This record gives sequence, C-alpha cells and structure tokens, in this order.
Amino acid sequence: ALATLRNQLTITSDEDAPGPQDERLLLAKEWLERAPGAQDVFAILDTVNRPAPNIQSLCLGVIACLLDLLSTHFIYHSVAEAIVRTLLLPHHMRQLNANLGETSTDLITLSTLRVFVSMSAYAGGVERRSIMDNFAWGQKSLQKLFFRRKKTNKSTRDATGRSLPDIRTLFINFILSFLSASTPTPLKLSLLEQHRDVFLMIFKGIGQDSYLVVRHILEVCWEGIWCDNKMKRTLKVGIFNERTLNYLLKVYDRALPEDDIDDHIPADVVHHFMLAIMTHPGVGICFRDRGWYPRDNSSEEGASNASEMVLEDEALGKKQGGRIYNKILANIIKGFKVNEDPRQQELTFKILEACPELIAGYWGAANLTLEPRLASRWITNISVLGTIISFSIPTSSFLLPHSQQHDPSPPPLHSILGNILPSVLSKTHLTKGLQSSSALVRHCTALALSKCLVKFNQVLRVFHDTADKLQEDREAGLWSKRTREVETEIEKRVPDFMVIIAMVQQKQPQSGEPNPVKAALISESALRLLWLYHKLFPRLVAEVKFEIGKLLLNVFDPSADATDEENKEIDGMLREENHNGIDVLRQLHVLHLLKESDQFSWLNKSGSSPYSYLYPIFSLHAKTRQASVRQATADLIKNILSSSIVFSHDIAEIDLWLSALPTTRRRRDAKALDGSPLTDEVAGVLAFLDDCLQRCSKTPYRYLEDASKFFAEHNPSGSTQLPTNDPSAFPSPLLMTVVEQLRAKIGANLLTPSDTLAISTFIRKLTVSLVSKLQDLNNLKRVYSKLNEILSSSMVVPNSLIMKNAIQREAVLLSNSLDFLRDPTPEGLLTTTHPAVQIFLKDVEGLSIPSSETAASNAAYELIDWMRLVDIPLHYTEAKRLFGAILRLWPAALTEFFYQLDPRRGHLWLTVEDHLEVVEQYLPFEWAHLHSTSTQISQKSVQSALVDSFFSPKSWSSSPTYRVSIGIHRLTASQSALRETELSLFATIMQDNRLDREASSFTRLKHKVFLECEPIREICSLTKLVNATFDSGNKADQEVVRVYCDYWAAQSEGLTSFESKFGKCVKSLPWIPFMPSTGLVKQLHSASSVSDHHRFNNAQGRALKLTIETLTLRSNDIQVMAKLQETVKGLMTVRHNLTDSTALDQLVLSVVETGQPLGLGGMTLSAKDSENISVITESAQVQWSNRSINMSLDPAFISTLLRSDSWNETISKIISSSLYRSSEARNVFQTWMLAILAPDLSLLEKVIVPLHAFLDVMTLQTQSQVVQLTDVWVLIIIDCLSRANSRSTIRILCASIIKMIFLASSSDHHRYISCIKTEIDTGNESFLNPESIYLFSDLHQLYGSTFSGILALFVDEALKWMVRQCTGDELSAEELSVIEALSQSFYDTKAHLVEPLMKAAIQNCLHVSEILKCLASLILSTKLKPVVINRYIQNIVQQSQMSIAADASSHTREPFISLLHAMFHTHPINTCQPSHITPLTQLYGGTLSLPDQLLLTIFYLYERERKESTASIFCAWSTSPSGSVSADIVKAIISLDASKVFRTCTAFPTRRSSDGSVVNKEFARDGNLYDPLFLTLLVGQFLVQKGTISSTTWVQLFRSNIFSLLICALTSRDEEFRKLAVTILGGVFQRVQDAEFLERNQVIYILNILRDLLPSESFTTSIPRLSTYPTILLAHALRSIFYPSSFLYPVVSRFLLQRPELDTTDVPMLYSLLYSSEDGEWAKERTWMIRFLTEAMHDGGAADWAILKRRHTWDLIASMWQAARLDERQLRRGILEFLANLSSNPHSASSLVLRSSIILWIEMQLQIKMANSEEYVAWTKILENLIVAVDGDRANKITRGDYNLSIARCLRLVLYSVNNSDLTNTVSNLELLQLISRVVLRLANKPFGSQDIIADIIHDSVGTLQRFESSISWSNATEHWQPIAYLVSQRPHHARSLFELSALKDDAKNDKRLALQGWAETSVMLWQAAMTLEGSRRQSDVNTWNVLTCRVLILRASPWFSSTVTNNQMQLVEWARKEAAICFLSREAIL
Repeated sequence: ALATLRNQLTITSDEDAPGPQDERLLLAKEWLERAPGAQDVFAILDTVNRPAPNIQSLCLGVIACLLDLLSTHFIYHSVAEAIVRTLLLPHHMRQLNANLGETSTDLITLSTLRVFVSMSAYAGGVERRSIMDNFAWGQKSLQKLFFRRKKTNKSTRDATGRSLPDIRTLFINFILSFLSASTPTPLKLSLLEQHRDVFLMIFKGIGQDSYLVVRHILEVCWEGIWCDNKMKRTLKVGIFNERTLNYLLKVYDRALPEDDIDDHIPADVVHHFMLAIMTHPGVGICFRDRGWYPRDNSSEEGASNASEMVLEDEALGKKQGGRIYNKILANIIKGFKVNEDPRQQELTFKILEACPELIAGYWGAANLTLEPRLASRWITNISVLGTIISFSIPTSSFLLPHSQQHDPSPPPLHSILGNILPSVLSKTHLTKGLQSSSALVRHCTALALSKCLVKFNQVLRVFHDTADKLQEDREAGLWSKRTREVETEIEKRVPDFMVIIAMVQQKQPQSGEPNPVKAALISESALRLLWLYHKLFPRLVAEVKFEIGKLLLNVFDPSADATDEENKEIDGMLREENHNGIDVLRQLHVLHLLKESDQFSWLNKSGSSPYSYLYPIFSLHAKTRQASVRQATADLIKNILSSSIVFSHDIAEIDLWLSALPTTRRRRDAKALDGSPLTDEVAGVLAFLDDCLQRCSKTPYRYLEDASKFFAEHNPSGSTQLPTNDPSAFPSPLLMTVVEQLRAKIGANLLTPSDTLAISTFIRKLTVSLVSKLQDLNNLKRVYSKLNEILSSSMVVPNSLIMKNAIQREAVLLSNSLDFLRDPTPEGLLTTTHPAVQIFLKDVEGLSIPSSETAASNAAYELIDWMRLVDIPLHYTEAKRLFGAILRLWPAALTEFFYQLDPRRGHLWLTVEDHLEVVEQYLPFEWAHLHSTSTQISQKSVQSALVDSFFSPKSWSSSPTYRVSIGIHRLTASQSALRETELSLFATIMQDNRLDREASSFTRLKHKVFLECEPIREICSLTKLVNATFDSGNKADQEVVRVYCDYWAAQSEGLTSFESKFGKCVKSLPWIPFMPSTGLVKQLHSASSVSDHHRFNNAQGRALKLTIETLTLRSNDIQVMAKLQETVKGLMTVRHNLTDSTALDQLVLSVVETGQPLGLGGMTLSAKDSENISVITESAQVQWSNRSINMSLDPAFISTLLRSDSWNETISKIISSSLYRSSEARNVFQTWMLAILAPDLSLLEKVIVPLHAFLDVMTLQTQSQVVQLTDVWVLIIIDCLSRANSRSTIRILCASIIKMIFLASSSDHHRYISCIKTEIDTGNESFLNPESIYLFSDLHQLYGSTFSGILALFVDEALKWMVRQCTGDELSAEELSVIEALSQSFYDTKAHLVEPLMKAAIQNCLHVSEILKCLASLILSTKLKPVVINRYIQNIVQQSQMSIAADASSHTREPFISLLHAMFHTHPINTCQPSHITPLTQLYGGTLSLPDQLLLTIFYLYERERKESTASIFCAWSTSPSGSVSADIVKAIISLDASKVFRTCTAFPTRRSSDGSVVNKEFARDGNLYDPLFLTLLVGQFLVQKGTISSTTWVQLFRSNIFSLLICALTSRDEEFRKLAVTILGGVFQRVQDAEFLERNQVIYILNILRDLLPSESFTTSIPRLSTYPTILLAHALRSIFYPSSFLYPVVSRFLLQRPELDTTDVPMLYSLLYSSEDGEWAKERTWMIRFLTEAMHDGGAADWAILKRRHTWDLIASMWQAARLDERQLRRGILEFLANLSSNPHSASSLVLRSSIILWIEMQLQIKMANSEEYVAWTKILENLIVAVDGDRANKITRGDYNLSIARCLRLVLYSVNNSDLTNTVSNLELLQLISRVVLRLANKPFGSQDIIADIIHDSVGTLQRFESSISWSNATEHWQPIAYLVSQRPHHARSLFELSALKDDAKNDKRLALQGWAETSVMLWQAAMTLEGSRRQSDVNTWNVLTCRVLILRASPWFSSTVTNNQMQLVEWARKEAAICFLSREAIL
C-alpha cells in the first residue's frame, strides 16, 4: 500500500507542475485533513524495527512525495507545515541524521536524502534555517556520500537524466538548495563559513558527474554565490581557489556530447563558467590590475582597486604582498593546454587580455616550444604567441589612480618587452624560422614577427604621446628614456636586416609545379617585414645597401620575371589571389616602404628600361581598382615630387595632374574604324609624361624661364613681370615641358596616332583642371592656342583622317570648355538624329553583358572610343542611350564618357537626369560644375547632385579652394542670373554638415570666395551665403568681412537723404550684422526722419528690420543704447511705416531696459530653457551698472503704445519699464486706466504686466496716493484668476495684484471681499488653482476673521471638487499642485463635506502623497465622530493598497503613516482596537525614521489606553521584506539585520528618550539605524518568554548583535533608558548562565566585565552613564566571539584576558593597534583603531574627551595624517571622520582650538594638495563645526582676535581649491561652494579687527560662482519642486555624513535642479555676508555687492524661486527687491 501511495503521489521529472485541482493534491489534502501531519506514516516510522529498511524507505518516500506535491501551490503550504514541524522534532532529526551513517543501506540513505531535499524546497525554503541548524554536518560519513554513485542504464533515464538520481546527486542538490538565489544571504554565509569543507567536496568528483549535474552545480554557484552582492568577495575567492579550479579543469576533457543530445557538452558548461569568473576585471577571481605596472604593496589603500587589492591574499590565507594582483590566475593559467584544447586556448586569451600584468610572466611558465620546426604543435605555439602579443595596449594604466593625469613613471622595461617581443622568441629562433626551407615555417615566423613589430610601433606611438602630454624633455624625460631603452632592446632581439632581404629575394624552386599562391603569401609577409624594418629600425636599414626600387617591377607586374609559357598559368591562378587581396597587400607594403625609405631615388632606371621608377607607380595609380592602393600611390607620388623643383611650389597641383591621367582600357588588338591600331593609352601617356619629368628635372630652370616669359607676355597690365609673386598661383614648369615635347615628338614623328590622341586628351583634361588654380583664364587660352597650333600641323597623323579628326576634336573640346566656363550658354540642341548612329546604338543595346569583367570593361571603353573617333555630332537622346549602354556594361567607364561630352551641347544633365546617383560616384565636381548652366543649377535635383559631388573623392583636388574656382570665375561674369545660381550653390555647400568648419581648409575657402573675388562685393544677393559662412560673433569672421563693411560705409558716406542712404543700405543687406553700431544708428536715424505718410518698400523694410535686429543684439553696449535714446522719439514714425513692428518694439525695449535692473519688478523672467545662466547674469550686470542712466521714454510715446492695436508682450514690457522710470508715464497709465469703463479679459491679459508694475510702484511709494481700482477692474482680475485657460504666469500676477490692493486700501476690504464672494458663489471650479489657494491663505493670515468667511466658502467648494477628483481618472500634475496647496489652507472644516472625501480618497487614492497630506490636515481641522474615524481606520487596514502605500521605498510612506497617526490620536479610546493595531505591525520597520517613530507612538497609545501590552502582537513581527511572520519573539530577533543593529551600536542615539510616545525628530532621517528603544523592549519580551533554547539559536541571537546594543545603551543620556538596559542585561545574564552553547563562558566573562563597571545597589540607586570607550569595546568583543574568523577576535580577547578589570579612564589598545607590528594585519588594526575612536566620540561628552586628552590621542592621529600619503585614502578618511566628531563636540572642539592650535594645524594641511575634492568638503564641514561648537568670543579673547582670522584663512585655502577644480561636475562643485558660502556667512557675523580677509573671501567666492554659471542651465519649469533634503544643512557634521553633500545621489534627472538650488542659496548667502561689511570696506567692494544684488534680483524673478530657497530667504530676497526698487525710484526723484 505504501508503495502504491508513493507512486500515486510522485511528480515525475518530465511533467509540468500539477494544477491546483490535480487529483493527487486533492487526495493528499483530504488525507491530511483526516490525519494531520501524516501521523499514521510517522507512527509506522516510530514503531518499525531497524531490520526492515524497505518499510522505512517507503515511509520516507511517501513523506518526500507529499512535501514535493504540496509545495507546488501556496494554498497547500499550511497542510504540509505539520509534516515539516514533525520532521524537525529532535528525535526525528536524530533518526534522519542517523540514516546517513555508514551502516545505513543505500535504499534508506537515498530516501532520507530525498526527504531532506523536499524539506529544503518546501514553501520556497522557509525552513532552511532550521534544517541547517539541525542537520548533522559534523558526521564523518557525509564525505563518503559524495562517492556513492549508482550506475544507471540509459534506458531507465528520461530526457532530463535525473529521474533516478543517485546518493551523490541528491546530497549535492541538498547542499546547493542552501545556496540558491532565493536563499537569504545570511543563510548562505552560515553554510560557506561553517561547513565550507562539505561544500568543497562537491567539486572533487565533478569530473565524473553527468552533464545535467555539472550544469546545475555551476548555475547555482553563479547565481547564488557570485551574483549575490551581499556576500563578501573574500569568501567567494577563498572557495574558488586553485584546488577548486583544477577540479573544474578536469571537465574540459569531456568535449563530446552526452545523453545523445548535441548541446549536452560538459566542457562547454564549465568553459562558460570559467569565462564568467576569470575574464572580467572586478568580477569573480579576476582583479583589476595596473596593466604593465607591478603591484604597489606600499599603497594598497590608495590604488584604484583598493577595495579588491587584499581580497585574494585574505582569501588564500597569505600575507599581503607580491608583484601581481591576480595570483590565482597566474598559477592556474600555467596548466592550460593552449595547444591542444581550443576552449582552454580561448580562456587563456581572455584572461591575458583582461589581466595584462600576467602576459610578461606567462611566457616562462607556459613552456611553449618556439624553436622552428614543421610541426603542428609549433605552428599552434607561434600563433598563440602572435595572438597574445596583438592584444591592445592598456593605456588606461598609464594614468595616475583617480585621475586623468599621466603617470610620470613609465612601466618596467621587462614588462614592456614581454608584451612586445618576449625573450622566449629569441633572435636565433626568428632567424632560423625566416631561413627555414619550409615555406610554412617561414610564413608563420614572419607573421609572428610582424605582429611583434606592429605592437612595437603602437607602443612607440603611445609612449611618444604620453611624453608629449607630460611635456617631458626629450633627453632627460623618464618616458623618453624608457622609449630609447625599448628601442635598443628590440633592435637586439630582431633578426638582421640581411635575413629579411634574403627572404624578399628568395625565389621559388624550379622543380615541381609553380605555386603562385604560396609564393604570394611568402612575398607579402616578407614585404611587410621589410616595410616595418624601414619604419622602426632606420639604423639597421642604413647599414645595408639595397636597391629598393627593384621591388617595383616584381610587385606591380607579377609576370615580369615569368616566361611566356608561365604567364597563362599565372594569369589563371592569380585571378583568385587578386580577388583575395594578396596582391593589394603586397603593393601597399611596397608603397609604404618607398614612402618611409630615404634611399629611394625616383630618377633611377631599372636595367635597360628607359623609364624611371615613377613609371610603374604612375601605372599602378592609373590602372588599379583598389581605392586604398590609389590613395597610397597618390601619397607616394606627392611625397616624391613635393621635394623636387617640379612641384615644390604647390603640392596640391599634383592632384590635378593625377586626375588627368587616362583610364581607358583596350584589348590588345583594338583598332580604329579605319584599321589604325589603338594601343594602351595609359602606357603611351605615362611614357610621354615620364620622359617629360626626367627632362624637366634635369634642366628645370630652362622651363621655369619659359613659364615666366609665357605668363608675363599675357599680363593684363602690359608689364613684362609676373602679375603676382606667389609661385603657387602658376602651374608647374612641367606644363612647358609637356607642350615642348609634344611639338618635338610630333615633328619627329615619334608618336603613334593612338599615343598622340591619348596625349592630346591628357593635355586637354589637364588644362581644364588648371582652371582650379589660375586666376587669369587668358593664360589657359594661350595654352589652348599652342596646343591647337601643334595639333593642326600637317605632321599630325597624316595617314589616318579619323585619328586626325579625333585629335583635332580634343582641341575643339578644350576651346569650348574654356569658353563655356565664362559664358555657360549652350548651343541649340540638334533637332535630328543620325540613322547610322541609331542603327549602331540599337545593335549595342541588343548585346548581352559579357561574363568576364575584363570583357565588359573593354566593351564599355570601345563605345567611348567610337564616340571619340566617329565624326558625327550626337543628339542628346543618342548620348543618353550611349550612357545607358555604358552604365549597363561597366559603370566605372562613365567618368571617361563624361569627359568626352562637349559642354556647348548641354548634354550632361540631360543624359544623367534619370540616374543622378552616378554623378557623386563617377563625375568630378569640377567637370560637372563646368557643364552646368544657371538654369540647371537652379534645379533642386541638380544642385543636390552637385553638392554631393563636391564632397566626393572623385574631385580633381582634395582642396576645397580648388573645387570652387570655377564658380569664382563665373562670378566675374556680368550675367545676374548666373551669379544668383552660383551664390545659391555656394551657400548650399557652406551649409552642408560634411564641411569641417574647424579645419584650416574652411578658413582658406572663406578667403578664396570673399577676399580673392572682388566682384562679389557688388553683389547684393549674398544673404544666404553670408549667413551660411560667417558668424557675426566670431572675431576672425569679422576680420574677413571688414573690407566689405568698410566698402559700403564709404559708399553711403556723405549721403543725406533717406532714399539715397537706404538705397546703399539695401545693397549692403548681407553685411549689416557685421557693420559697426555707429553707422547702423545713423541709418536708423535717417529712417526716423521720414514723414508719417511714407511707406517703406519691401527692400527698405528688410534692410531696416535687419538693422533694428542687429542693434537689438548689441543692447549690452551702453554707448549704442545711449545714442539710440536720442532716436527713440522718432522711432514711432518708423513704427507706423513698418508692416511688422516686432523687431522695432524689441529694440525700444532694449533701450528702455538698459538702465533698469533685471528682475526689479519681481515678474518671471522669460529666458530660454536650458540656456546658460551666465548669459542672464551678464545681461543683468550690464543693466545694473547702467541703472544711473536715464532711459525714459516720452509720455506721448507711452500713450501711443497704450492705444496701439498691435499689442504684444514686448509692448507690455516697454510700458512696465517706463512705469518704474517716470512719474509722467505713471500718470499717463493711470489716466488711461480710469478712462476704460468696461474692461474685458483680453484687455486685462494685455495690460496685466503694466498694471502689476504700476501697483508695485505705487505700493512702494508710501507717500503717494494709491490708485483706487473700480469694481469692474477688480471683478475682471478675479475672473482672470479663476479662468481655467489662463496661463500660470497670468494667474500669479492676478493674485499678486489682488494682494497689493488689499494691502494698499484697508477701507475697501469689504468691497473686494464682496467681489470675490460673488465669483465663488458661481461655483466656478477653475478658481481651484494653486495661485488662488495661496492668495486666500495669505489673506486669511493677514486679516483673520475678516476673511475667514470667504476662506471657509472657498474650502467648501474645494472639498466638493476633491471628492469628484478622487473618484475620477488619474490626477494630473496641475491637480496635484492644487491639492498640495489646499493641504495648507484647512481650518474648522465641515464634517459632512469631509466624510465623502475621506471615503473616496481611502478607496482610490492611497498612492497619492498630496491627497494623504490633505487628509491628515483635514483630520486635525475637522471634528469627526469616533465611529466615523473607526470606519476610516478599518477601511484603510483592509485595503490591499496599504502595504504599497506604506512601503519603505515609497514616497507615500511618511504621509500615509502621518494620516494614521492623526486618526489614532483623534479619539484614542475608540481607535485603539486590536483589529486596528495588528495590521500596523507589518508596516513597522523598527528604525528611527519618522514613520516608524509615529507607528511606535501608536503602539504606546494603544498600551496606555487599553492597559494591555502589544507583546503578543510583536511575537509575529519580522523584518523580512517578503512580509512573512515570525513564529515567536526569538525568530523576530533573528530576522533583524545584524549589520544594521551593530551600526546602531556604533552610532548609538544617546538622546533617544525612553518614552515611546515621544517623537525625536532629531533622528527622523536615520532610517539606516534601528530604534534602540524598540530593540531593548524586544529583548525584554524575549526574557519573558519561557522554554528552552537550543545552542544554535543562542548563537543566532548573539549574531544578531542585539545584546551588544544593550551594552551600548548604557551610554544613553536618559537615565530611565539606562535603568531599563541594566535590568534587561541582568535577565540576559541569568538566561545565559543556564544555557548550553560553546561560547557561553566567553559571554559570561564579557558580561562580568561589564557588571564590574557598574556600581552595586548598596551604593546608589541611579545608573551612571558609562563612557563610550568601554561599551563600544565590549560590544565589539561580544560580536567577535561569534565571528572568530575576524582579525579582531584574538586582539580583543587577548586584551581583556590580560586584565582583571577594564580601565574606564583609558583608551583601550591605543598604542598596540595604532602602531601594530603584525605582518599583514597592521593596516587593518590601525584602521579599526581610528574607526573605534571615531565611533566613541560620535556623541561623547566631556568625560570621553578627557580620556582622549589624557593620552594625547589627537596628537598621535595628527602625526599619522602628516605621514600619510595621498593615495592612502582609507587612512585619511578615517582621520578626517575622527576630527569631525571631535570638532562637533563643544568640549573637545574648545580644547583643540585653545590648547592644541588646531586651526593653525588645519591651515598648514590645507596648504598641501588634497587627495580629492571630498577632502575639501570634509575640511569645510570641520571648520563649520568649530565655528558653531566653540565659544567665539572667548576664543577671540584668548587668541587676541586671531581665532576668526585663522578660520578665514583656512576657508580661503579651501576656496582656492574650488577655483582650480574642473567643470566636469558642476553639481558637486556648487554644493561645496554652497557649503563654503554658509560658513562665510557664519564667519561674517563674527567680530573682526579688519574685514579685509572676509571681503576677499566673498570676492573670491563670487568669482568662483561666476565661473560655474556657464555650466548651469536655466529652467522655465513652473511646477512646485519638493524641497531637497541637504545633508549640508545638518549641523554639527558627524563622521557618517562628512564626505556627502546632497541627499540625492546618482540621480541624473535632478542635476539641473540641484545646480539651480545650489546657485540660488549660494547667491543669497554671499549677498547676506556682503551686507555685513561696514564702512570703507563695503565701498571698496561695491562691485562684489553689485554682482550679488543682480543675482538676488534674478532669483526673485525666476519661476523656481519659491522652490530653491527657505522661507526666511524668500522674505529676505523680496525685501532686497523692494529696497532696490525704492532706490531706483528715488534716483528718478533726484534726476
């Protein structure tokens, strides 16, 4: 029956989880309901005899199946709980543990392990802690379980392989269950720390486990151990040590699929695991290293990986030290089989790439055999070496830690060499390999050496760059020296240069079949080495003579040395080779080699060849299809010829000659139509050109003289001198040589007809391309004349008429091209087609495309030859068809086709109109531009194609200035249409993003277009081009266009009439933005003199508008504004005559605002969002400095503006500014206001800004009579305030106006209140906006009962509105701001209106913090009945959203708990019900945060009102985030976060009251600390609980550190708290004495020491407050007992055991730990001691300081600071934290200042550079602590006034560091400056003998603030920002927050807000400090005060004003604004 039941309940491994209604689940549930806990099965187990193992096995199997089945669904967990509880009983656990012994059979052991696995998996592992505590981990038989395997037939295994697991597999699963990702970290730590050996046994036999078991083990290790960030990395590294990794390496041998599944390969699984933990720096056992630098053991605390550096040593139990960081990897990598296993090879590569420090040491340990031999192992070894050497250089390690500065010391030489050319690859090996008879060995050796040399080249480049950045001396610099050392060593290790030459010259053996592929590979590698040698070892190369030019023939012509019979075979075999790019590589190597070599002479000739070495280079350039080769040849040619006299005058001209080379390809038997042979054009032209180059180089001065005479003859001035002395303006003398030799060779009949045609075409293309550089086209016409003369000679091809006509056609094309360039007017198109051409084209179109690329290209070029030779003009349709045929055959031939088109025919754009994309690919921009007419350029598609072609590499020259030359020539033409289109094309090019505006070529381009083209200054339509090219704010651009501005200024000089002056102005329209302001003001003045009836035409209007806009941009120039003020009266005339007066209004506004401080009226600024705030402050400073200048407008002008129909925002600002300036303007405005009897909303929106300004001025002038607004105006203002569609800024102004009229006229309050009541009675919900709410709230505070009725009526309507909002959709941001404003306005509200709101909000809006705040406010302001409150509480605690609203990470937690607190305290007798209190325990976190303190007061309220304890409720309390409850109070204590509890011990809140009903807001933000009162009471409840506690439970209780907290509670300042702690400690002492656990005696010893510190009851009834030193020491001692692996355990134990009693008047272990001599532990002990001192002085008193002072502790610590290095960050931080706690204590701070001269010591330290900016933050906070904690008057008296001065000097040093900081982190710098500013303000209020130093600090602070303003962005956000909690606002500053500034961390979206808040508060505090200056010092620093006042006014006018400063600062800023306005108004009275 048991077997049947077990089989029925079993869940097979291949089935899914059963559903909730599965028959098996229902059966199990029904059975267990009848027999709870499976009692009948346990009864069988309890009665069965030992000799019946099958019965035990069946019973255990049933239990395991039950647990597996019931764990699948949560609803059945309670059914299985009784089974688990029964199994955990002591006698059952003993039996289960016994079943795992050696005497048990496999059957029982297997069943028992299944039970353990099922128990561990039950309910997600809820009982794993209990299982671990009760499992017999110490049994010796456990290790044997790992070797008890069962051989399973494959037929009995299912697809998963785990249907019948053996004993080893089950035991592994059981152990791994405690390490799964879902297991809590403390439980994992318990297993790995206490039972580590058992866990490590898993890996010992992993090499024999199945694939699925291996995968399961590694998955759990990765997810449960390595991905758990809460576990110490030391522990992880200690587990995965070398032994463990060696076990895992054995799995690599299993590289074949298993289980008949392809992807079940164990080697793959372990490989990916090893990659994860070994190849990512900072992850796993891979530590971050310093690249090529060794480990610096002396600075372990300051390295970039300081937190990781000692982890490996600690984990391995080794002493700290060594030369590398990754010792484990260095050892394990030695055993990798890199030449046998590809996976291990990949792992090796990844490790070495991640840890460059290991590479240099790897070679000696790897034992790679590198002696050359033809063997697969050697080939693998040499390739492995090459791959490792090719790894990138770790350049980041060349920087100093925590800095972007380069390390002045280079890496060690041996490390560098080991990464370039290790010693294992010796010179002998390399030489032998390169000289080997095996081609494969030679090739592999050459590749490896090439990789080494490439790496060497990279290293040299990086080292040189580093030396340059460090500005080292080339001789004495460390990096330069190291570079020379590396070069010397590498030269010694590489083979001799003769070995490389021999390899290059080695030929294939004659025997056997030729293998060109092998030969090409060898040749490529040899040439690569030859090139690298020339580049890197010039000294070695210079020692050997080698004719390098010989390489050209063999490489550029592969068949040069082959016989005719071999050529055919070579052609076939090399076709594939060429495809693979081997020839291309060889050619590139040779080209680079020639460029690097200084022995190459291009004039030399090879053997009997008549050509120089330039011939093959030119040939390769013309014939190659590879862009890289073409570029390389061009670079080489330019490099060669640039040093010759031929082209030294202008290197860029070489591009023009190269672009003219022919590209035509022909068959060898090609012939003309008359049978004349057509030879290779490239060969013919290059032979001719090579001969010309040789002649010109030999006799250059002859041709230079010919060129001078030629160009001087055609000088337009008639002089015989050259028109310019710039030689680059003329072509090369080679042109004269070409013309001369053409004449000579034709005359001597030395050229074939084909060559003559090719040369003629070349000269034509060259002559046309020279247009790009010649300014005078007549010179080119002269070249044409000479060419035409030569080609018209009778000696030219006398035997072939077709060839002669074709040659003469070239001359005609050249003439037409030059003519068309000047006058692009095409001839008429042909109207008819030619029949013969039509037939020919039809035949061509019918041909199929050849399969061979060579045949296709030959066919395309044959068509071009036909086009050149046939003497028939083509119709454009025929040309288009011919274009299509060539495009189909060989598109690359289109370039030559385009060159054959006659520009006069106009065929080009008609031909390509359907294929414009080919223009960019195949058509040079210059030729396309030449063919373009004005009509064609004006077409958008053609212009776009031309722009694309401009940026194409197909252009003749790489210089942009050459490319635009054709356009420059055409601008000289007189055709206006042509000019317009050319300018449009230029503008489009200039606007293109592909143009690099920062390059020098762009500057040259601007000079070319605007300075070298004189006719352009007379062109008016340049606006688009000028705007695209120049920036009016750029000084360099202003210099370029100055000539144009001066020209047009001179043109208009002396003109008086408007028409004549503005006629010139219209022509100079493009240059107006660059013209001087004086001339523009004159033009504007002339425009203002015209009559009112004159209307400007469009051109005049544009010119006038641009003039006005330009002057507006220069509004910061006060002289310009002063001149404009004289013109402003006449501007109204101009305004009438303009169609659009917006620009003029803006100019008038600039004039008016020039002398008015920015923000004076307090109205919101309208700046651009994200604009730098520095732009606004600069403008504000200009306006402030000019405030004394009277810029008032004529009242008539104001009156005209008020009556204007075209009212806009600018006009409103003009009138507003005028109202602050002139009383006459105010009179005009008041008269206008009173004249309007029926204003409407549209009018109000226009005048709202002037009206606000008017009332503001009248309110400030108290002596004046305030205007009385009529009811109509008041009603319309109130109506506008209540309009939903009114902008927020409008509503703000309306609210401000209403408030001002209330303040101004007390007698009319009733009338205004009546108007408001009328509006509210309408039920207009739009009245519910933040502005109205704040207004009514302020008026109620001002007038009390007078306004209470209105406010009550308003609140009633608001409550009704809120009910509707809470029951509607999601609330908008506007609605939330309204609700937040309402929360501050409730008082004495009506209950019947509140109740519906409470109901709706509780149901729908518990997730909205604003509504929760409103509800809390309503509870306090409304008298609700107890039954109603009870109903609300019940609804809340029953809500499913309650846990979400009260979640610790939710922003609603605090308002939600505050609401509950208000409800419970309303009617305590009724609200304190158990059903209300119990759910709240789930919300309570036990911390000192404000919500938790409020909850604790509720619990205290319950106990006080109900007279019963909440202990029974808190027995189920738990801190588990999952919400699970505890079984008893012990589980509740164990669930505490031990580290958090101990943090509470070390930072014990001594001022925490023992009265739980009191909320200590001082600790309201300490959510990281537990509430000690609650924990103390929790222990008290534990003492009350009866029952025995197991030893493991006692250990867990002590590990929670809660008893250490009781010891620290004896330092509390509350005597009742101390009494409570002593009482509970006594109870703990009694319980411990009766307990049984291993550490009991040590605990009793600690408690006895503590008892000896307390007085006996016979002496006193009070408990004295103990010093913090003994309590914290005993707390550490008690904690270390249960963590014996801690280094502190032996130290503290030794100290306590050596003394009969603890001396409370001494600092324990001070000297022994500060100056420890323990190897490897001294740093830890010193750090711990400093932290101990810091913790003890956290809230210490006078007695604590007396103990420190007695031992001169601070003097010892100060000496350690002075000896500490900058990279010892941990030590320096600890000392600063200690000093922070000292400075926050009045007793210690006063003693340090008056007796230890701490201020002078701080000043000396600040004169030394700090390690980072955080230290400056700490010093500033320490200085503030001293200012606050020390009695300044007493200190100044004793120090004779030097105390404040010393602090000021220190502060100035800190400020200096901020001034020198970078702007990368503006937020942090501003927050530090904000902190400094507050200290400055505190210091400024102290008495000073002289205020000079404080004034200097304020001045420097202002300068720093101005520097940071460029990185702060303005915000136009008008929403109400929540206040940011600043840690800098807390004082005194303790150690915990010493280095922190803002409470918002790593939140990028708040950066803008933080920067603005820092800027605002800094400005206000510095302004306050500046106001404290007195007398002459204030007068001397008036500029600083002016700068700060500007910023205060800007702040007042910002939209985020109320969100960035405190209420006191808001009132201060408003006061400053009013005072500034009063002073400004008084200036008017004086004037």
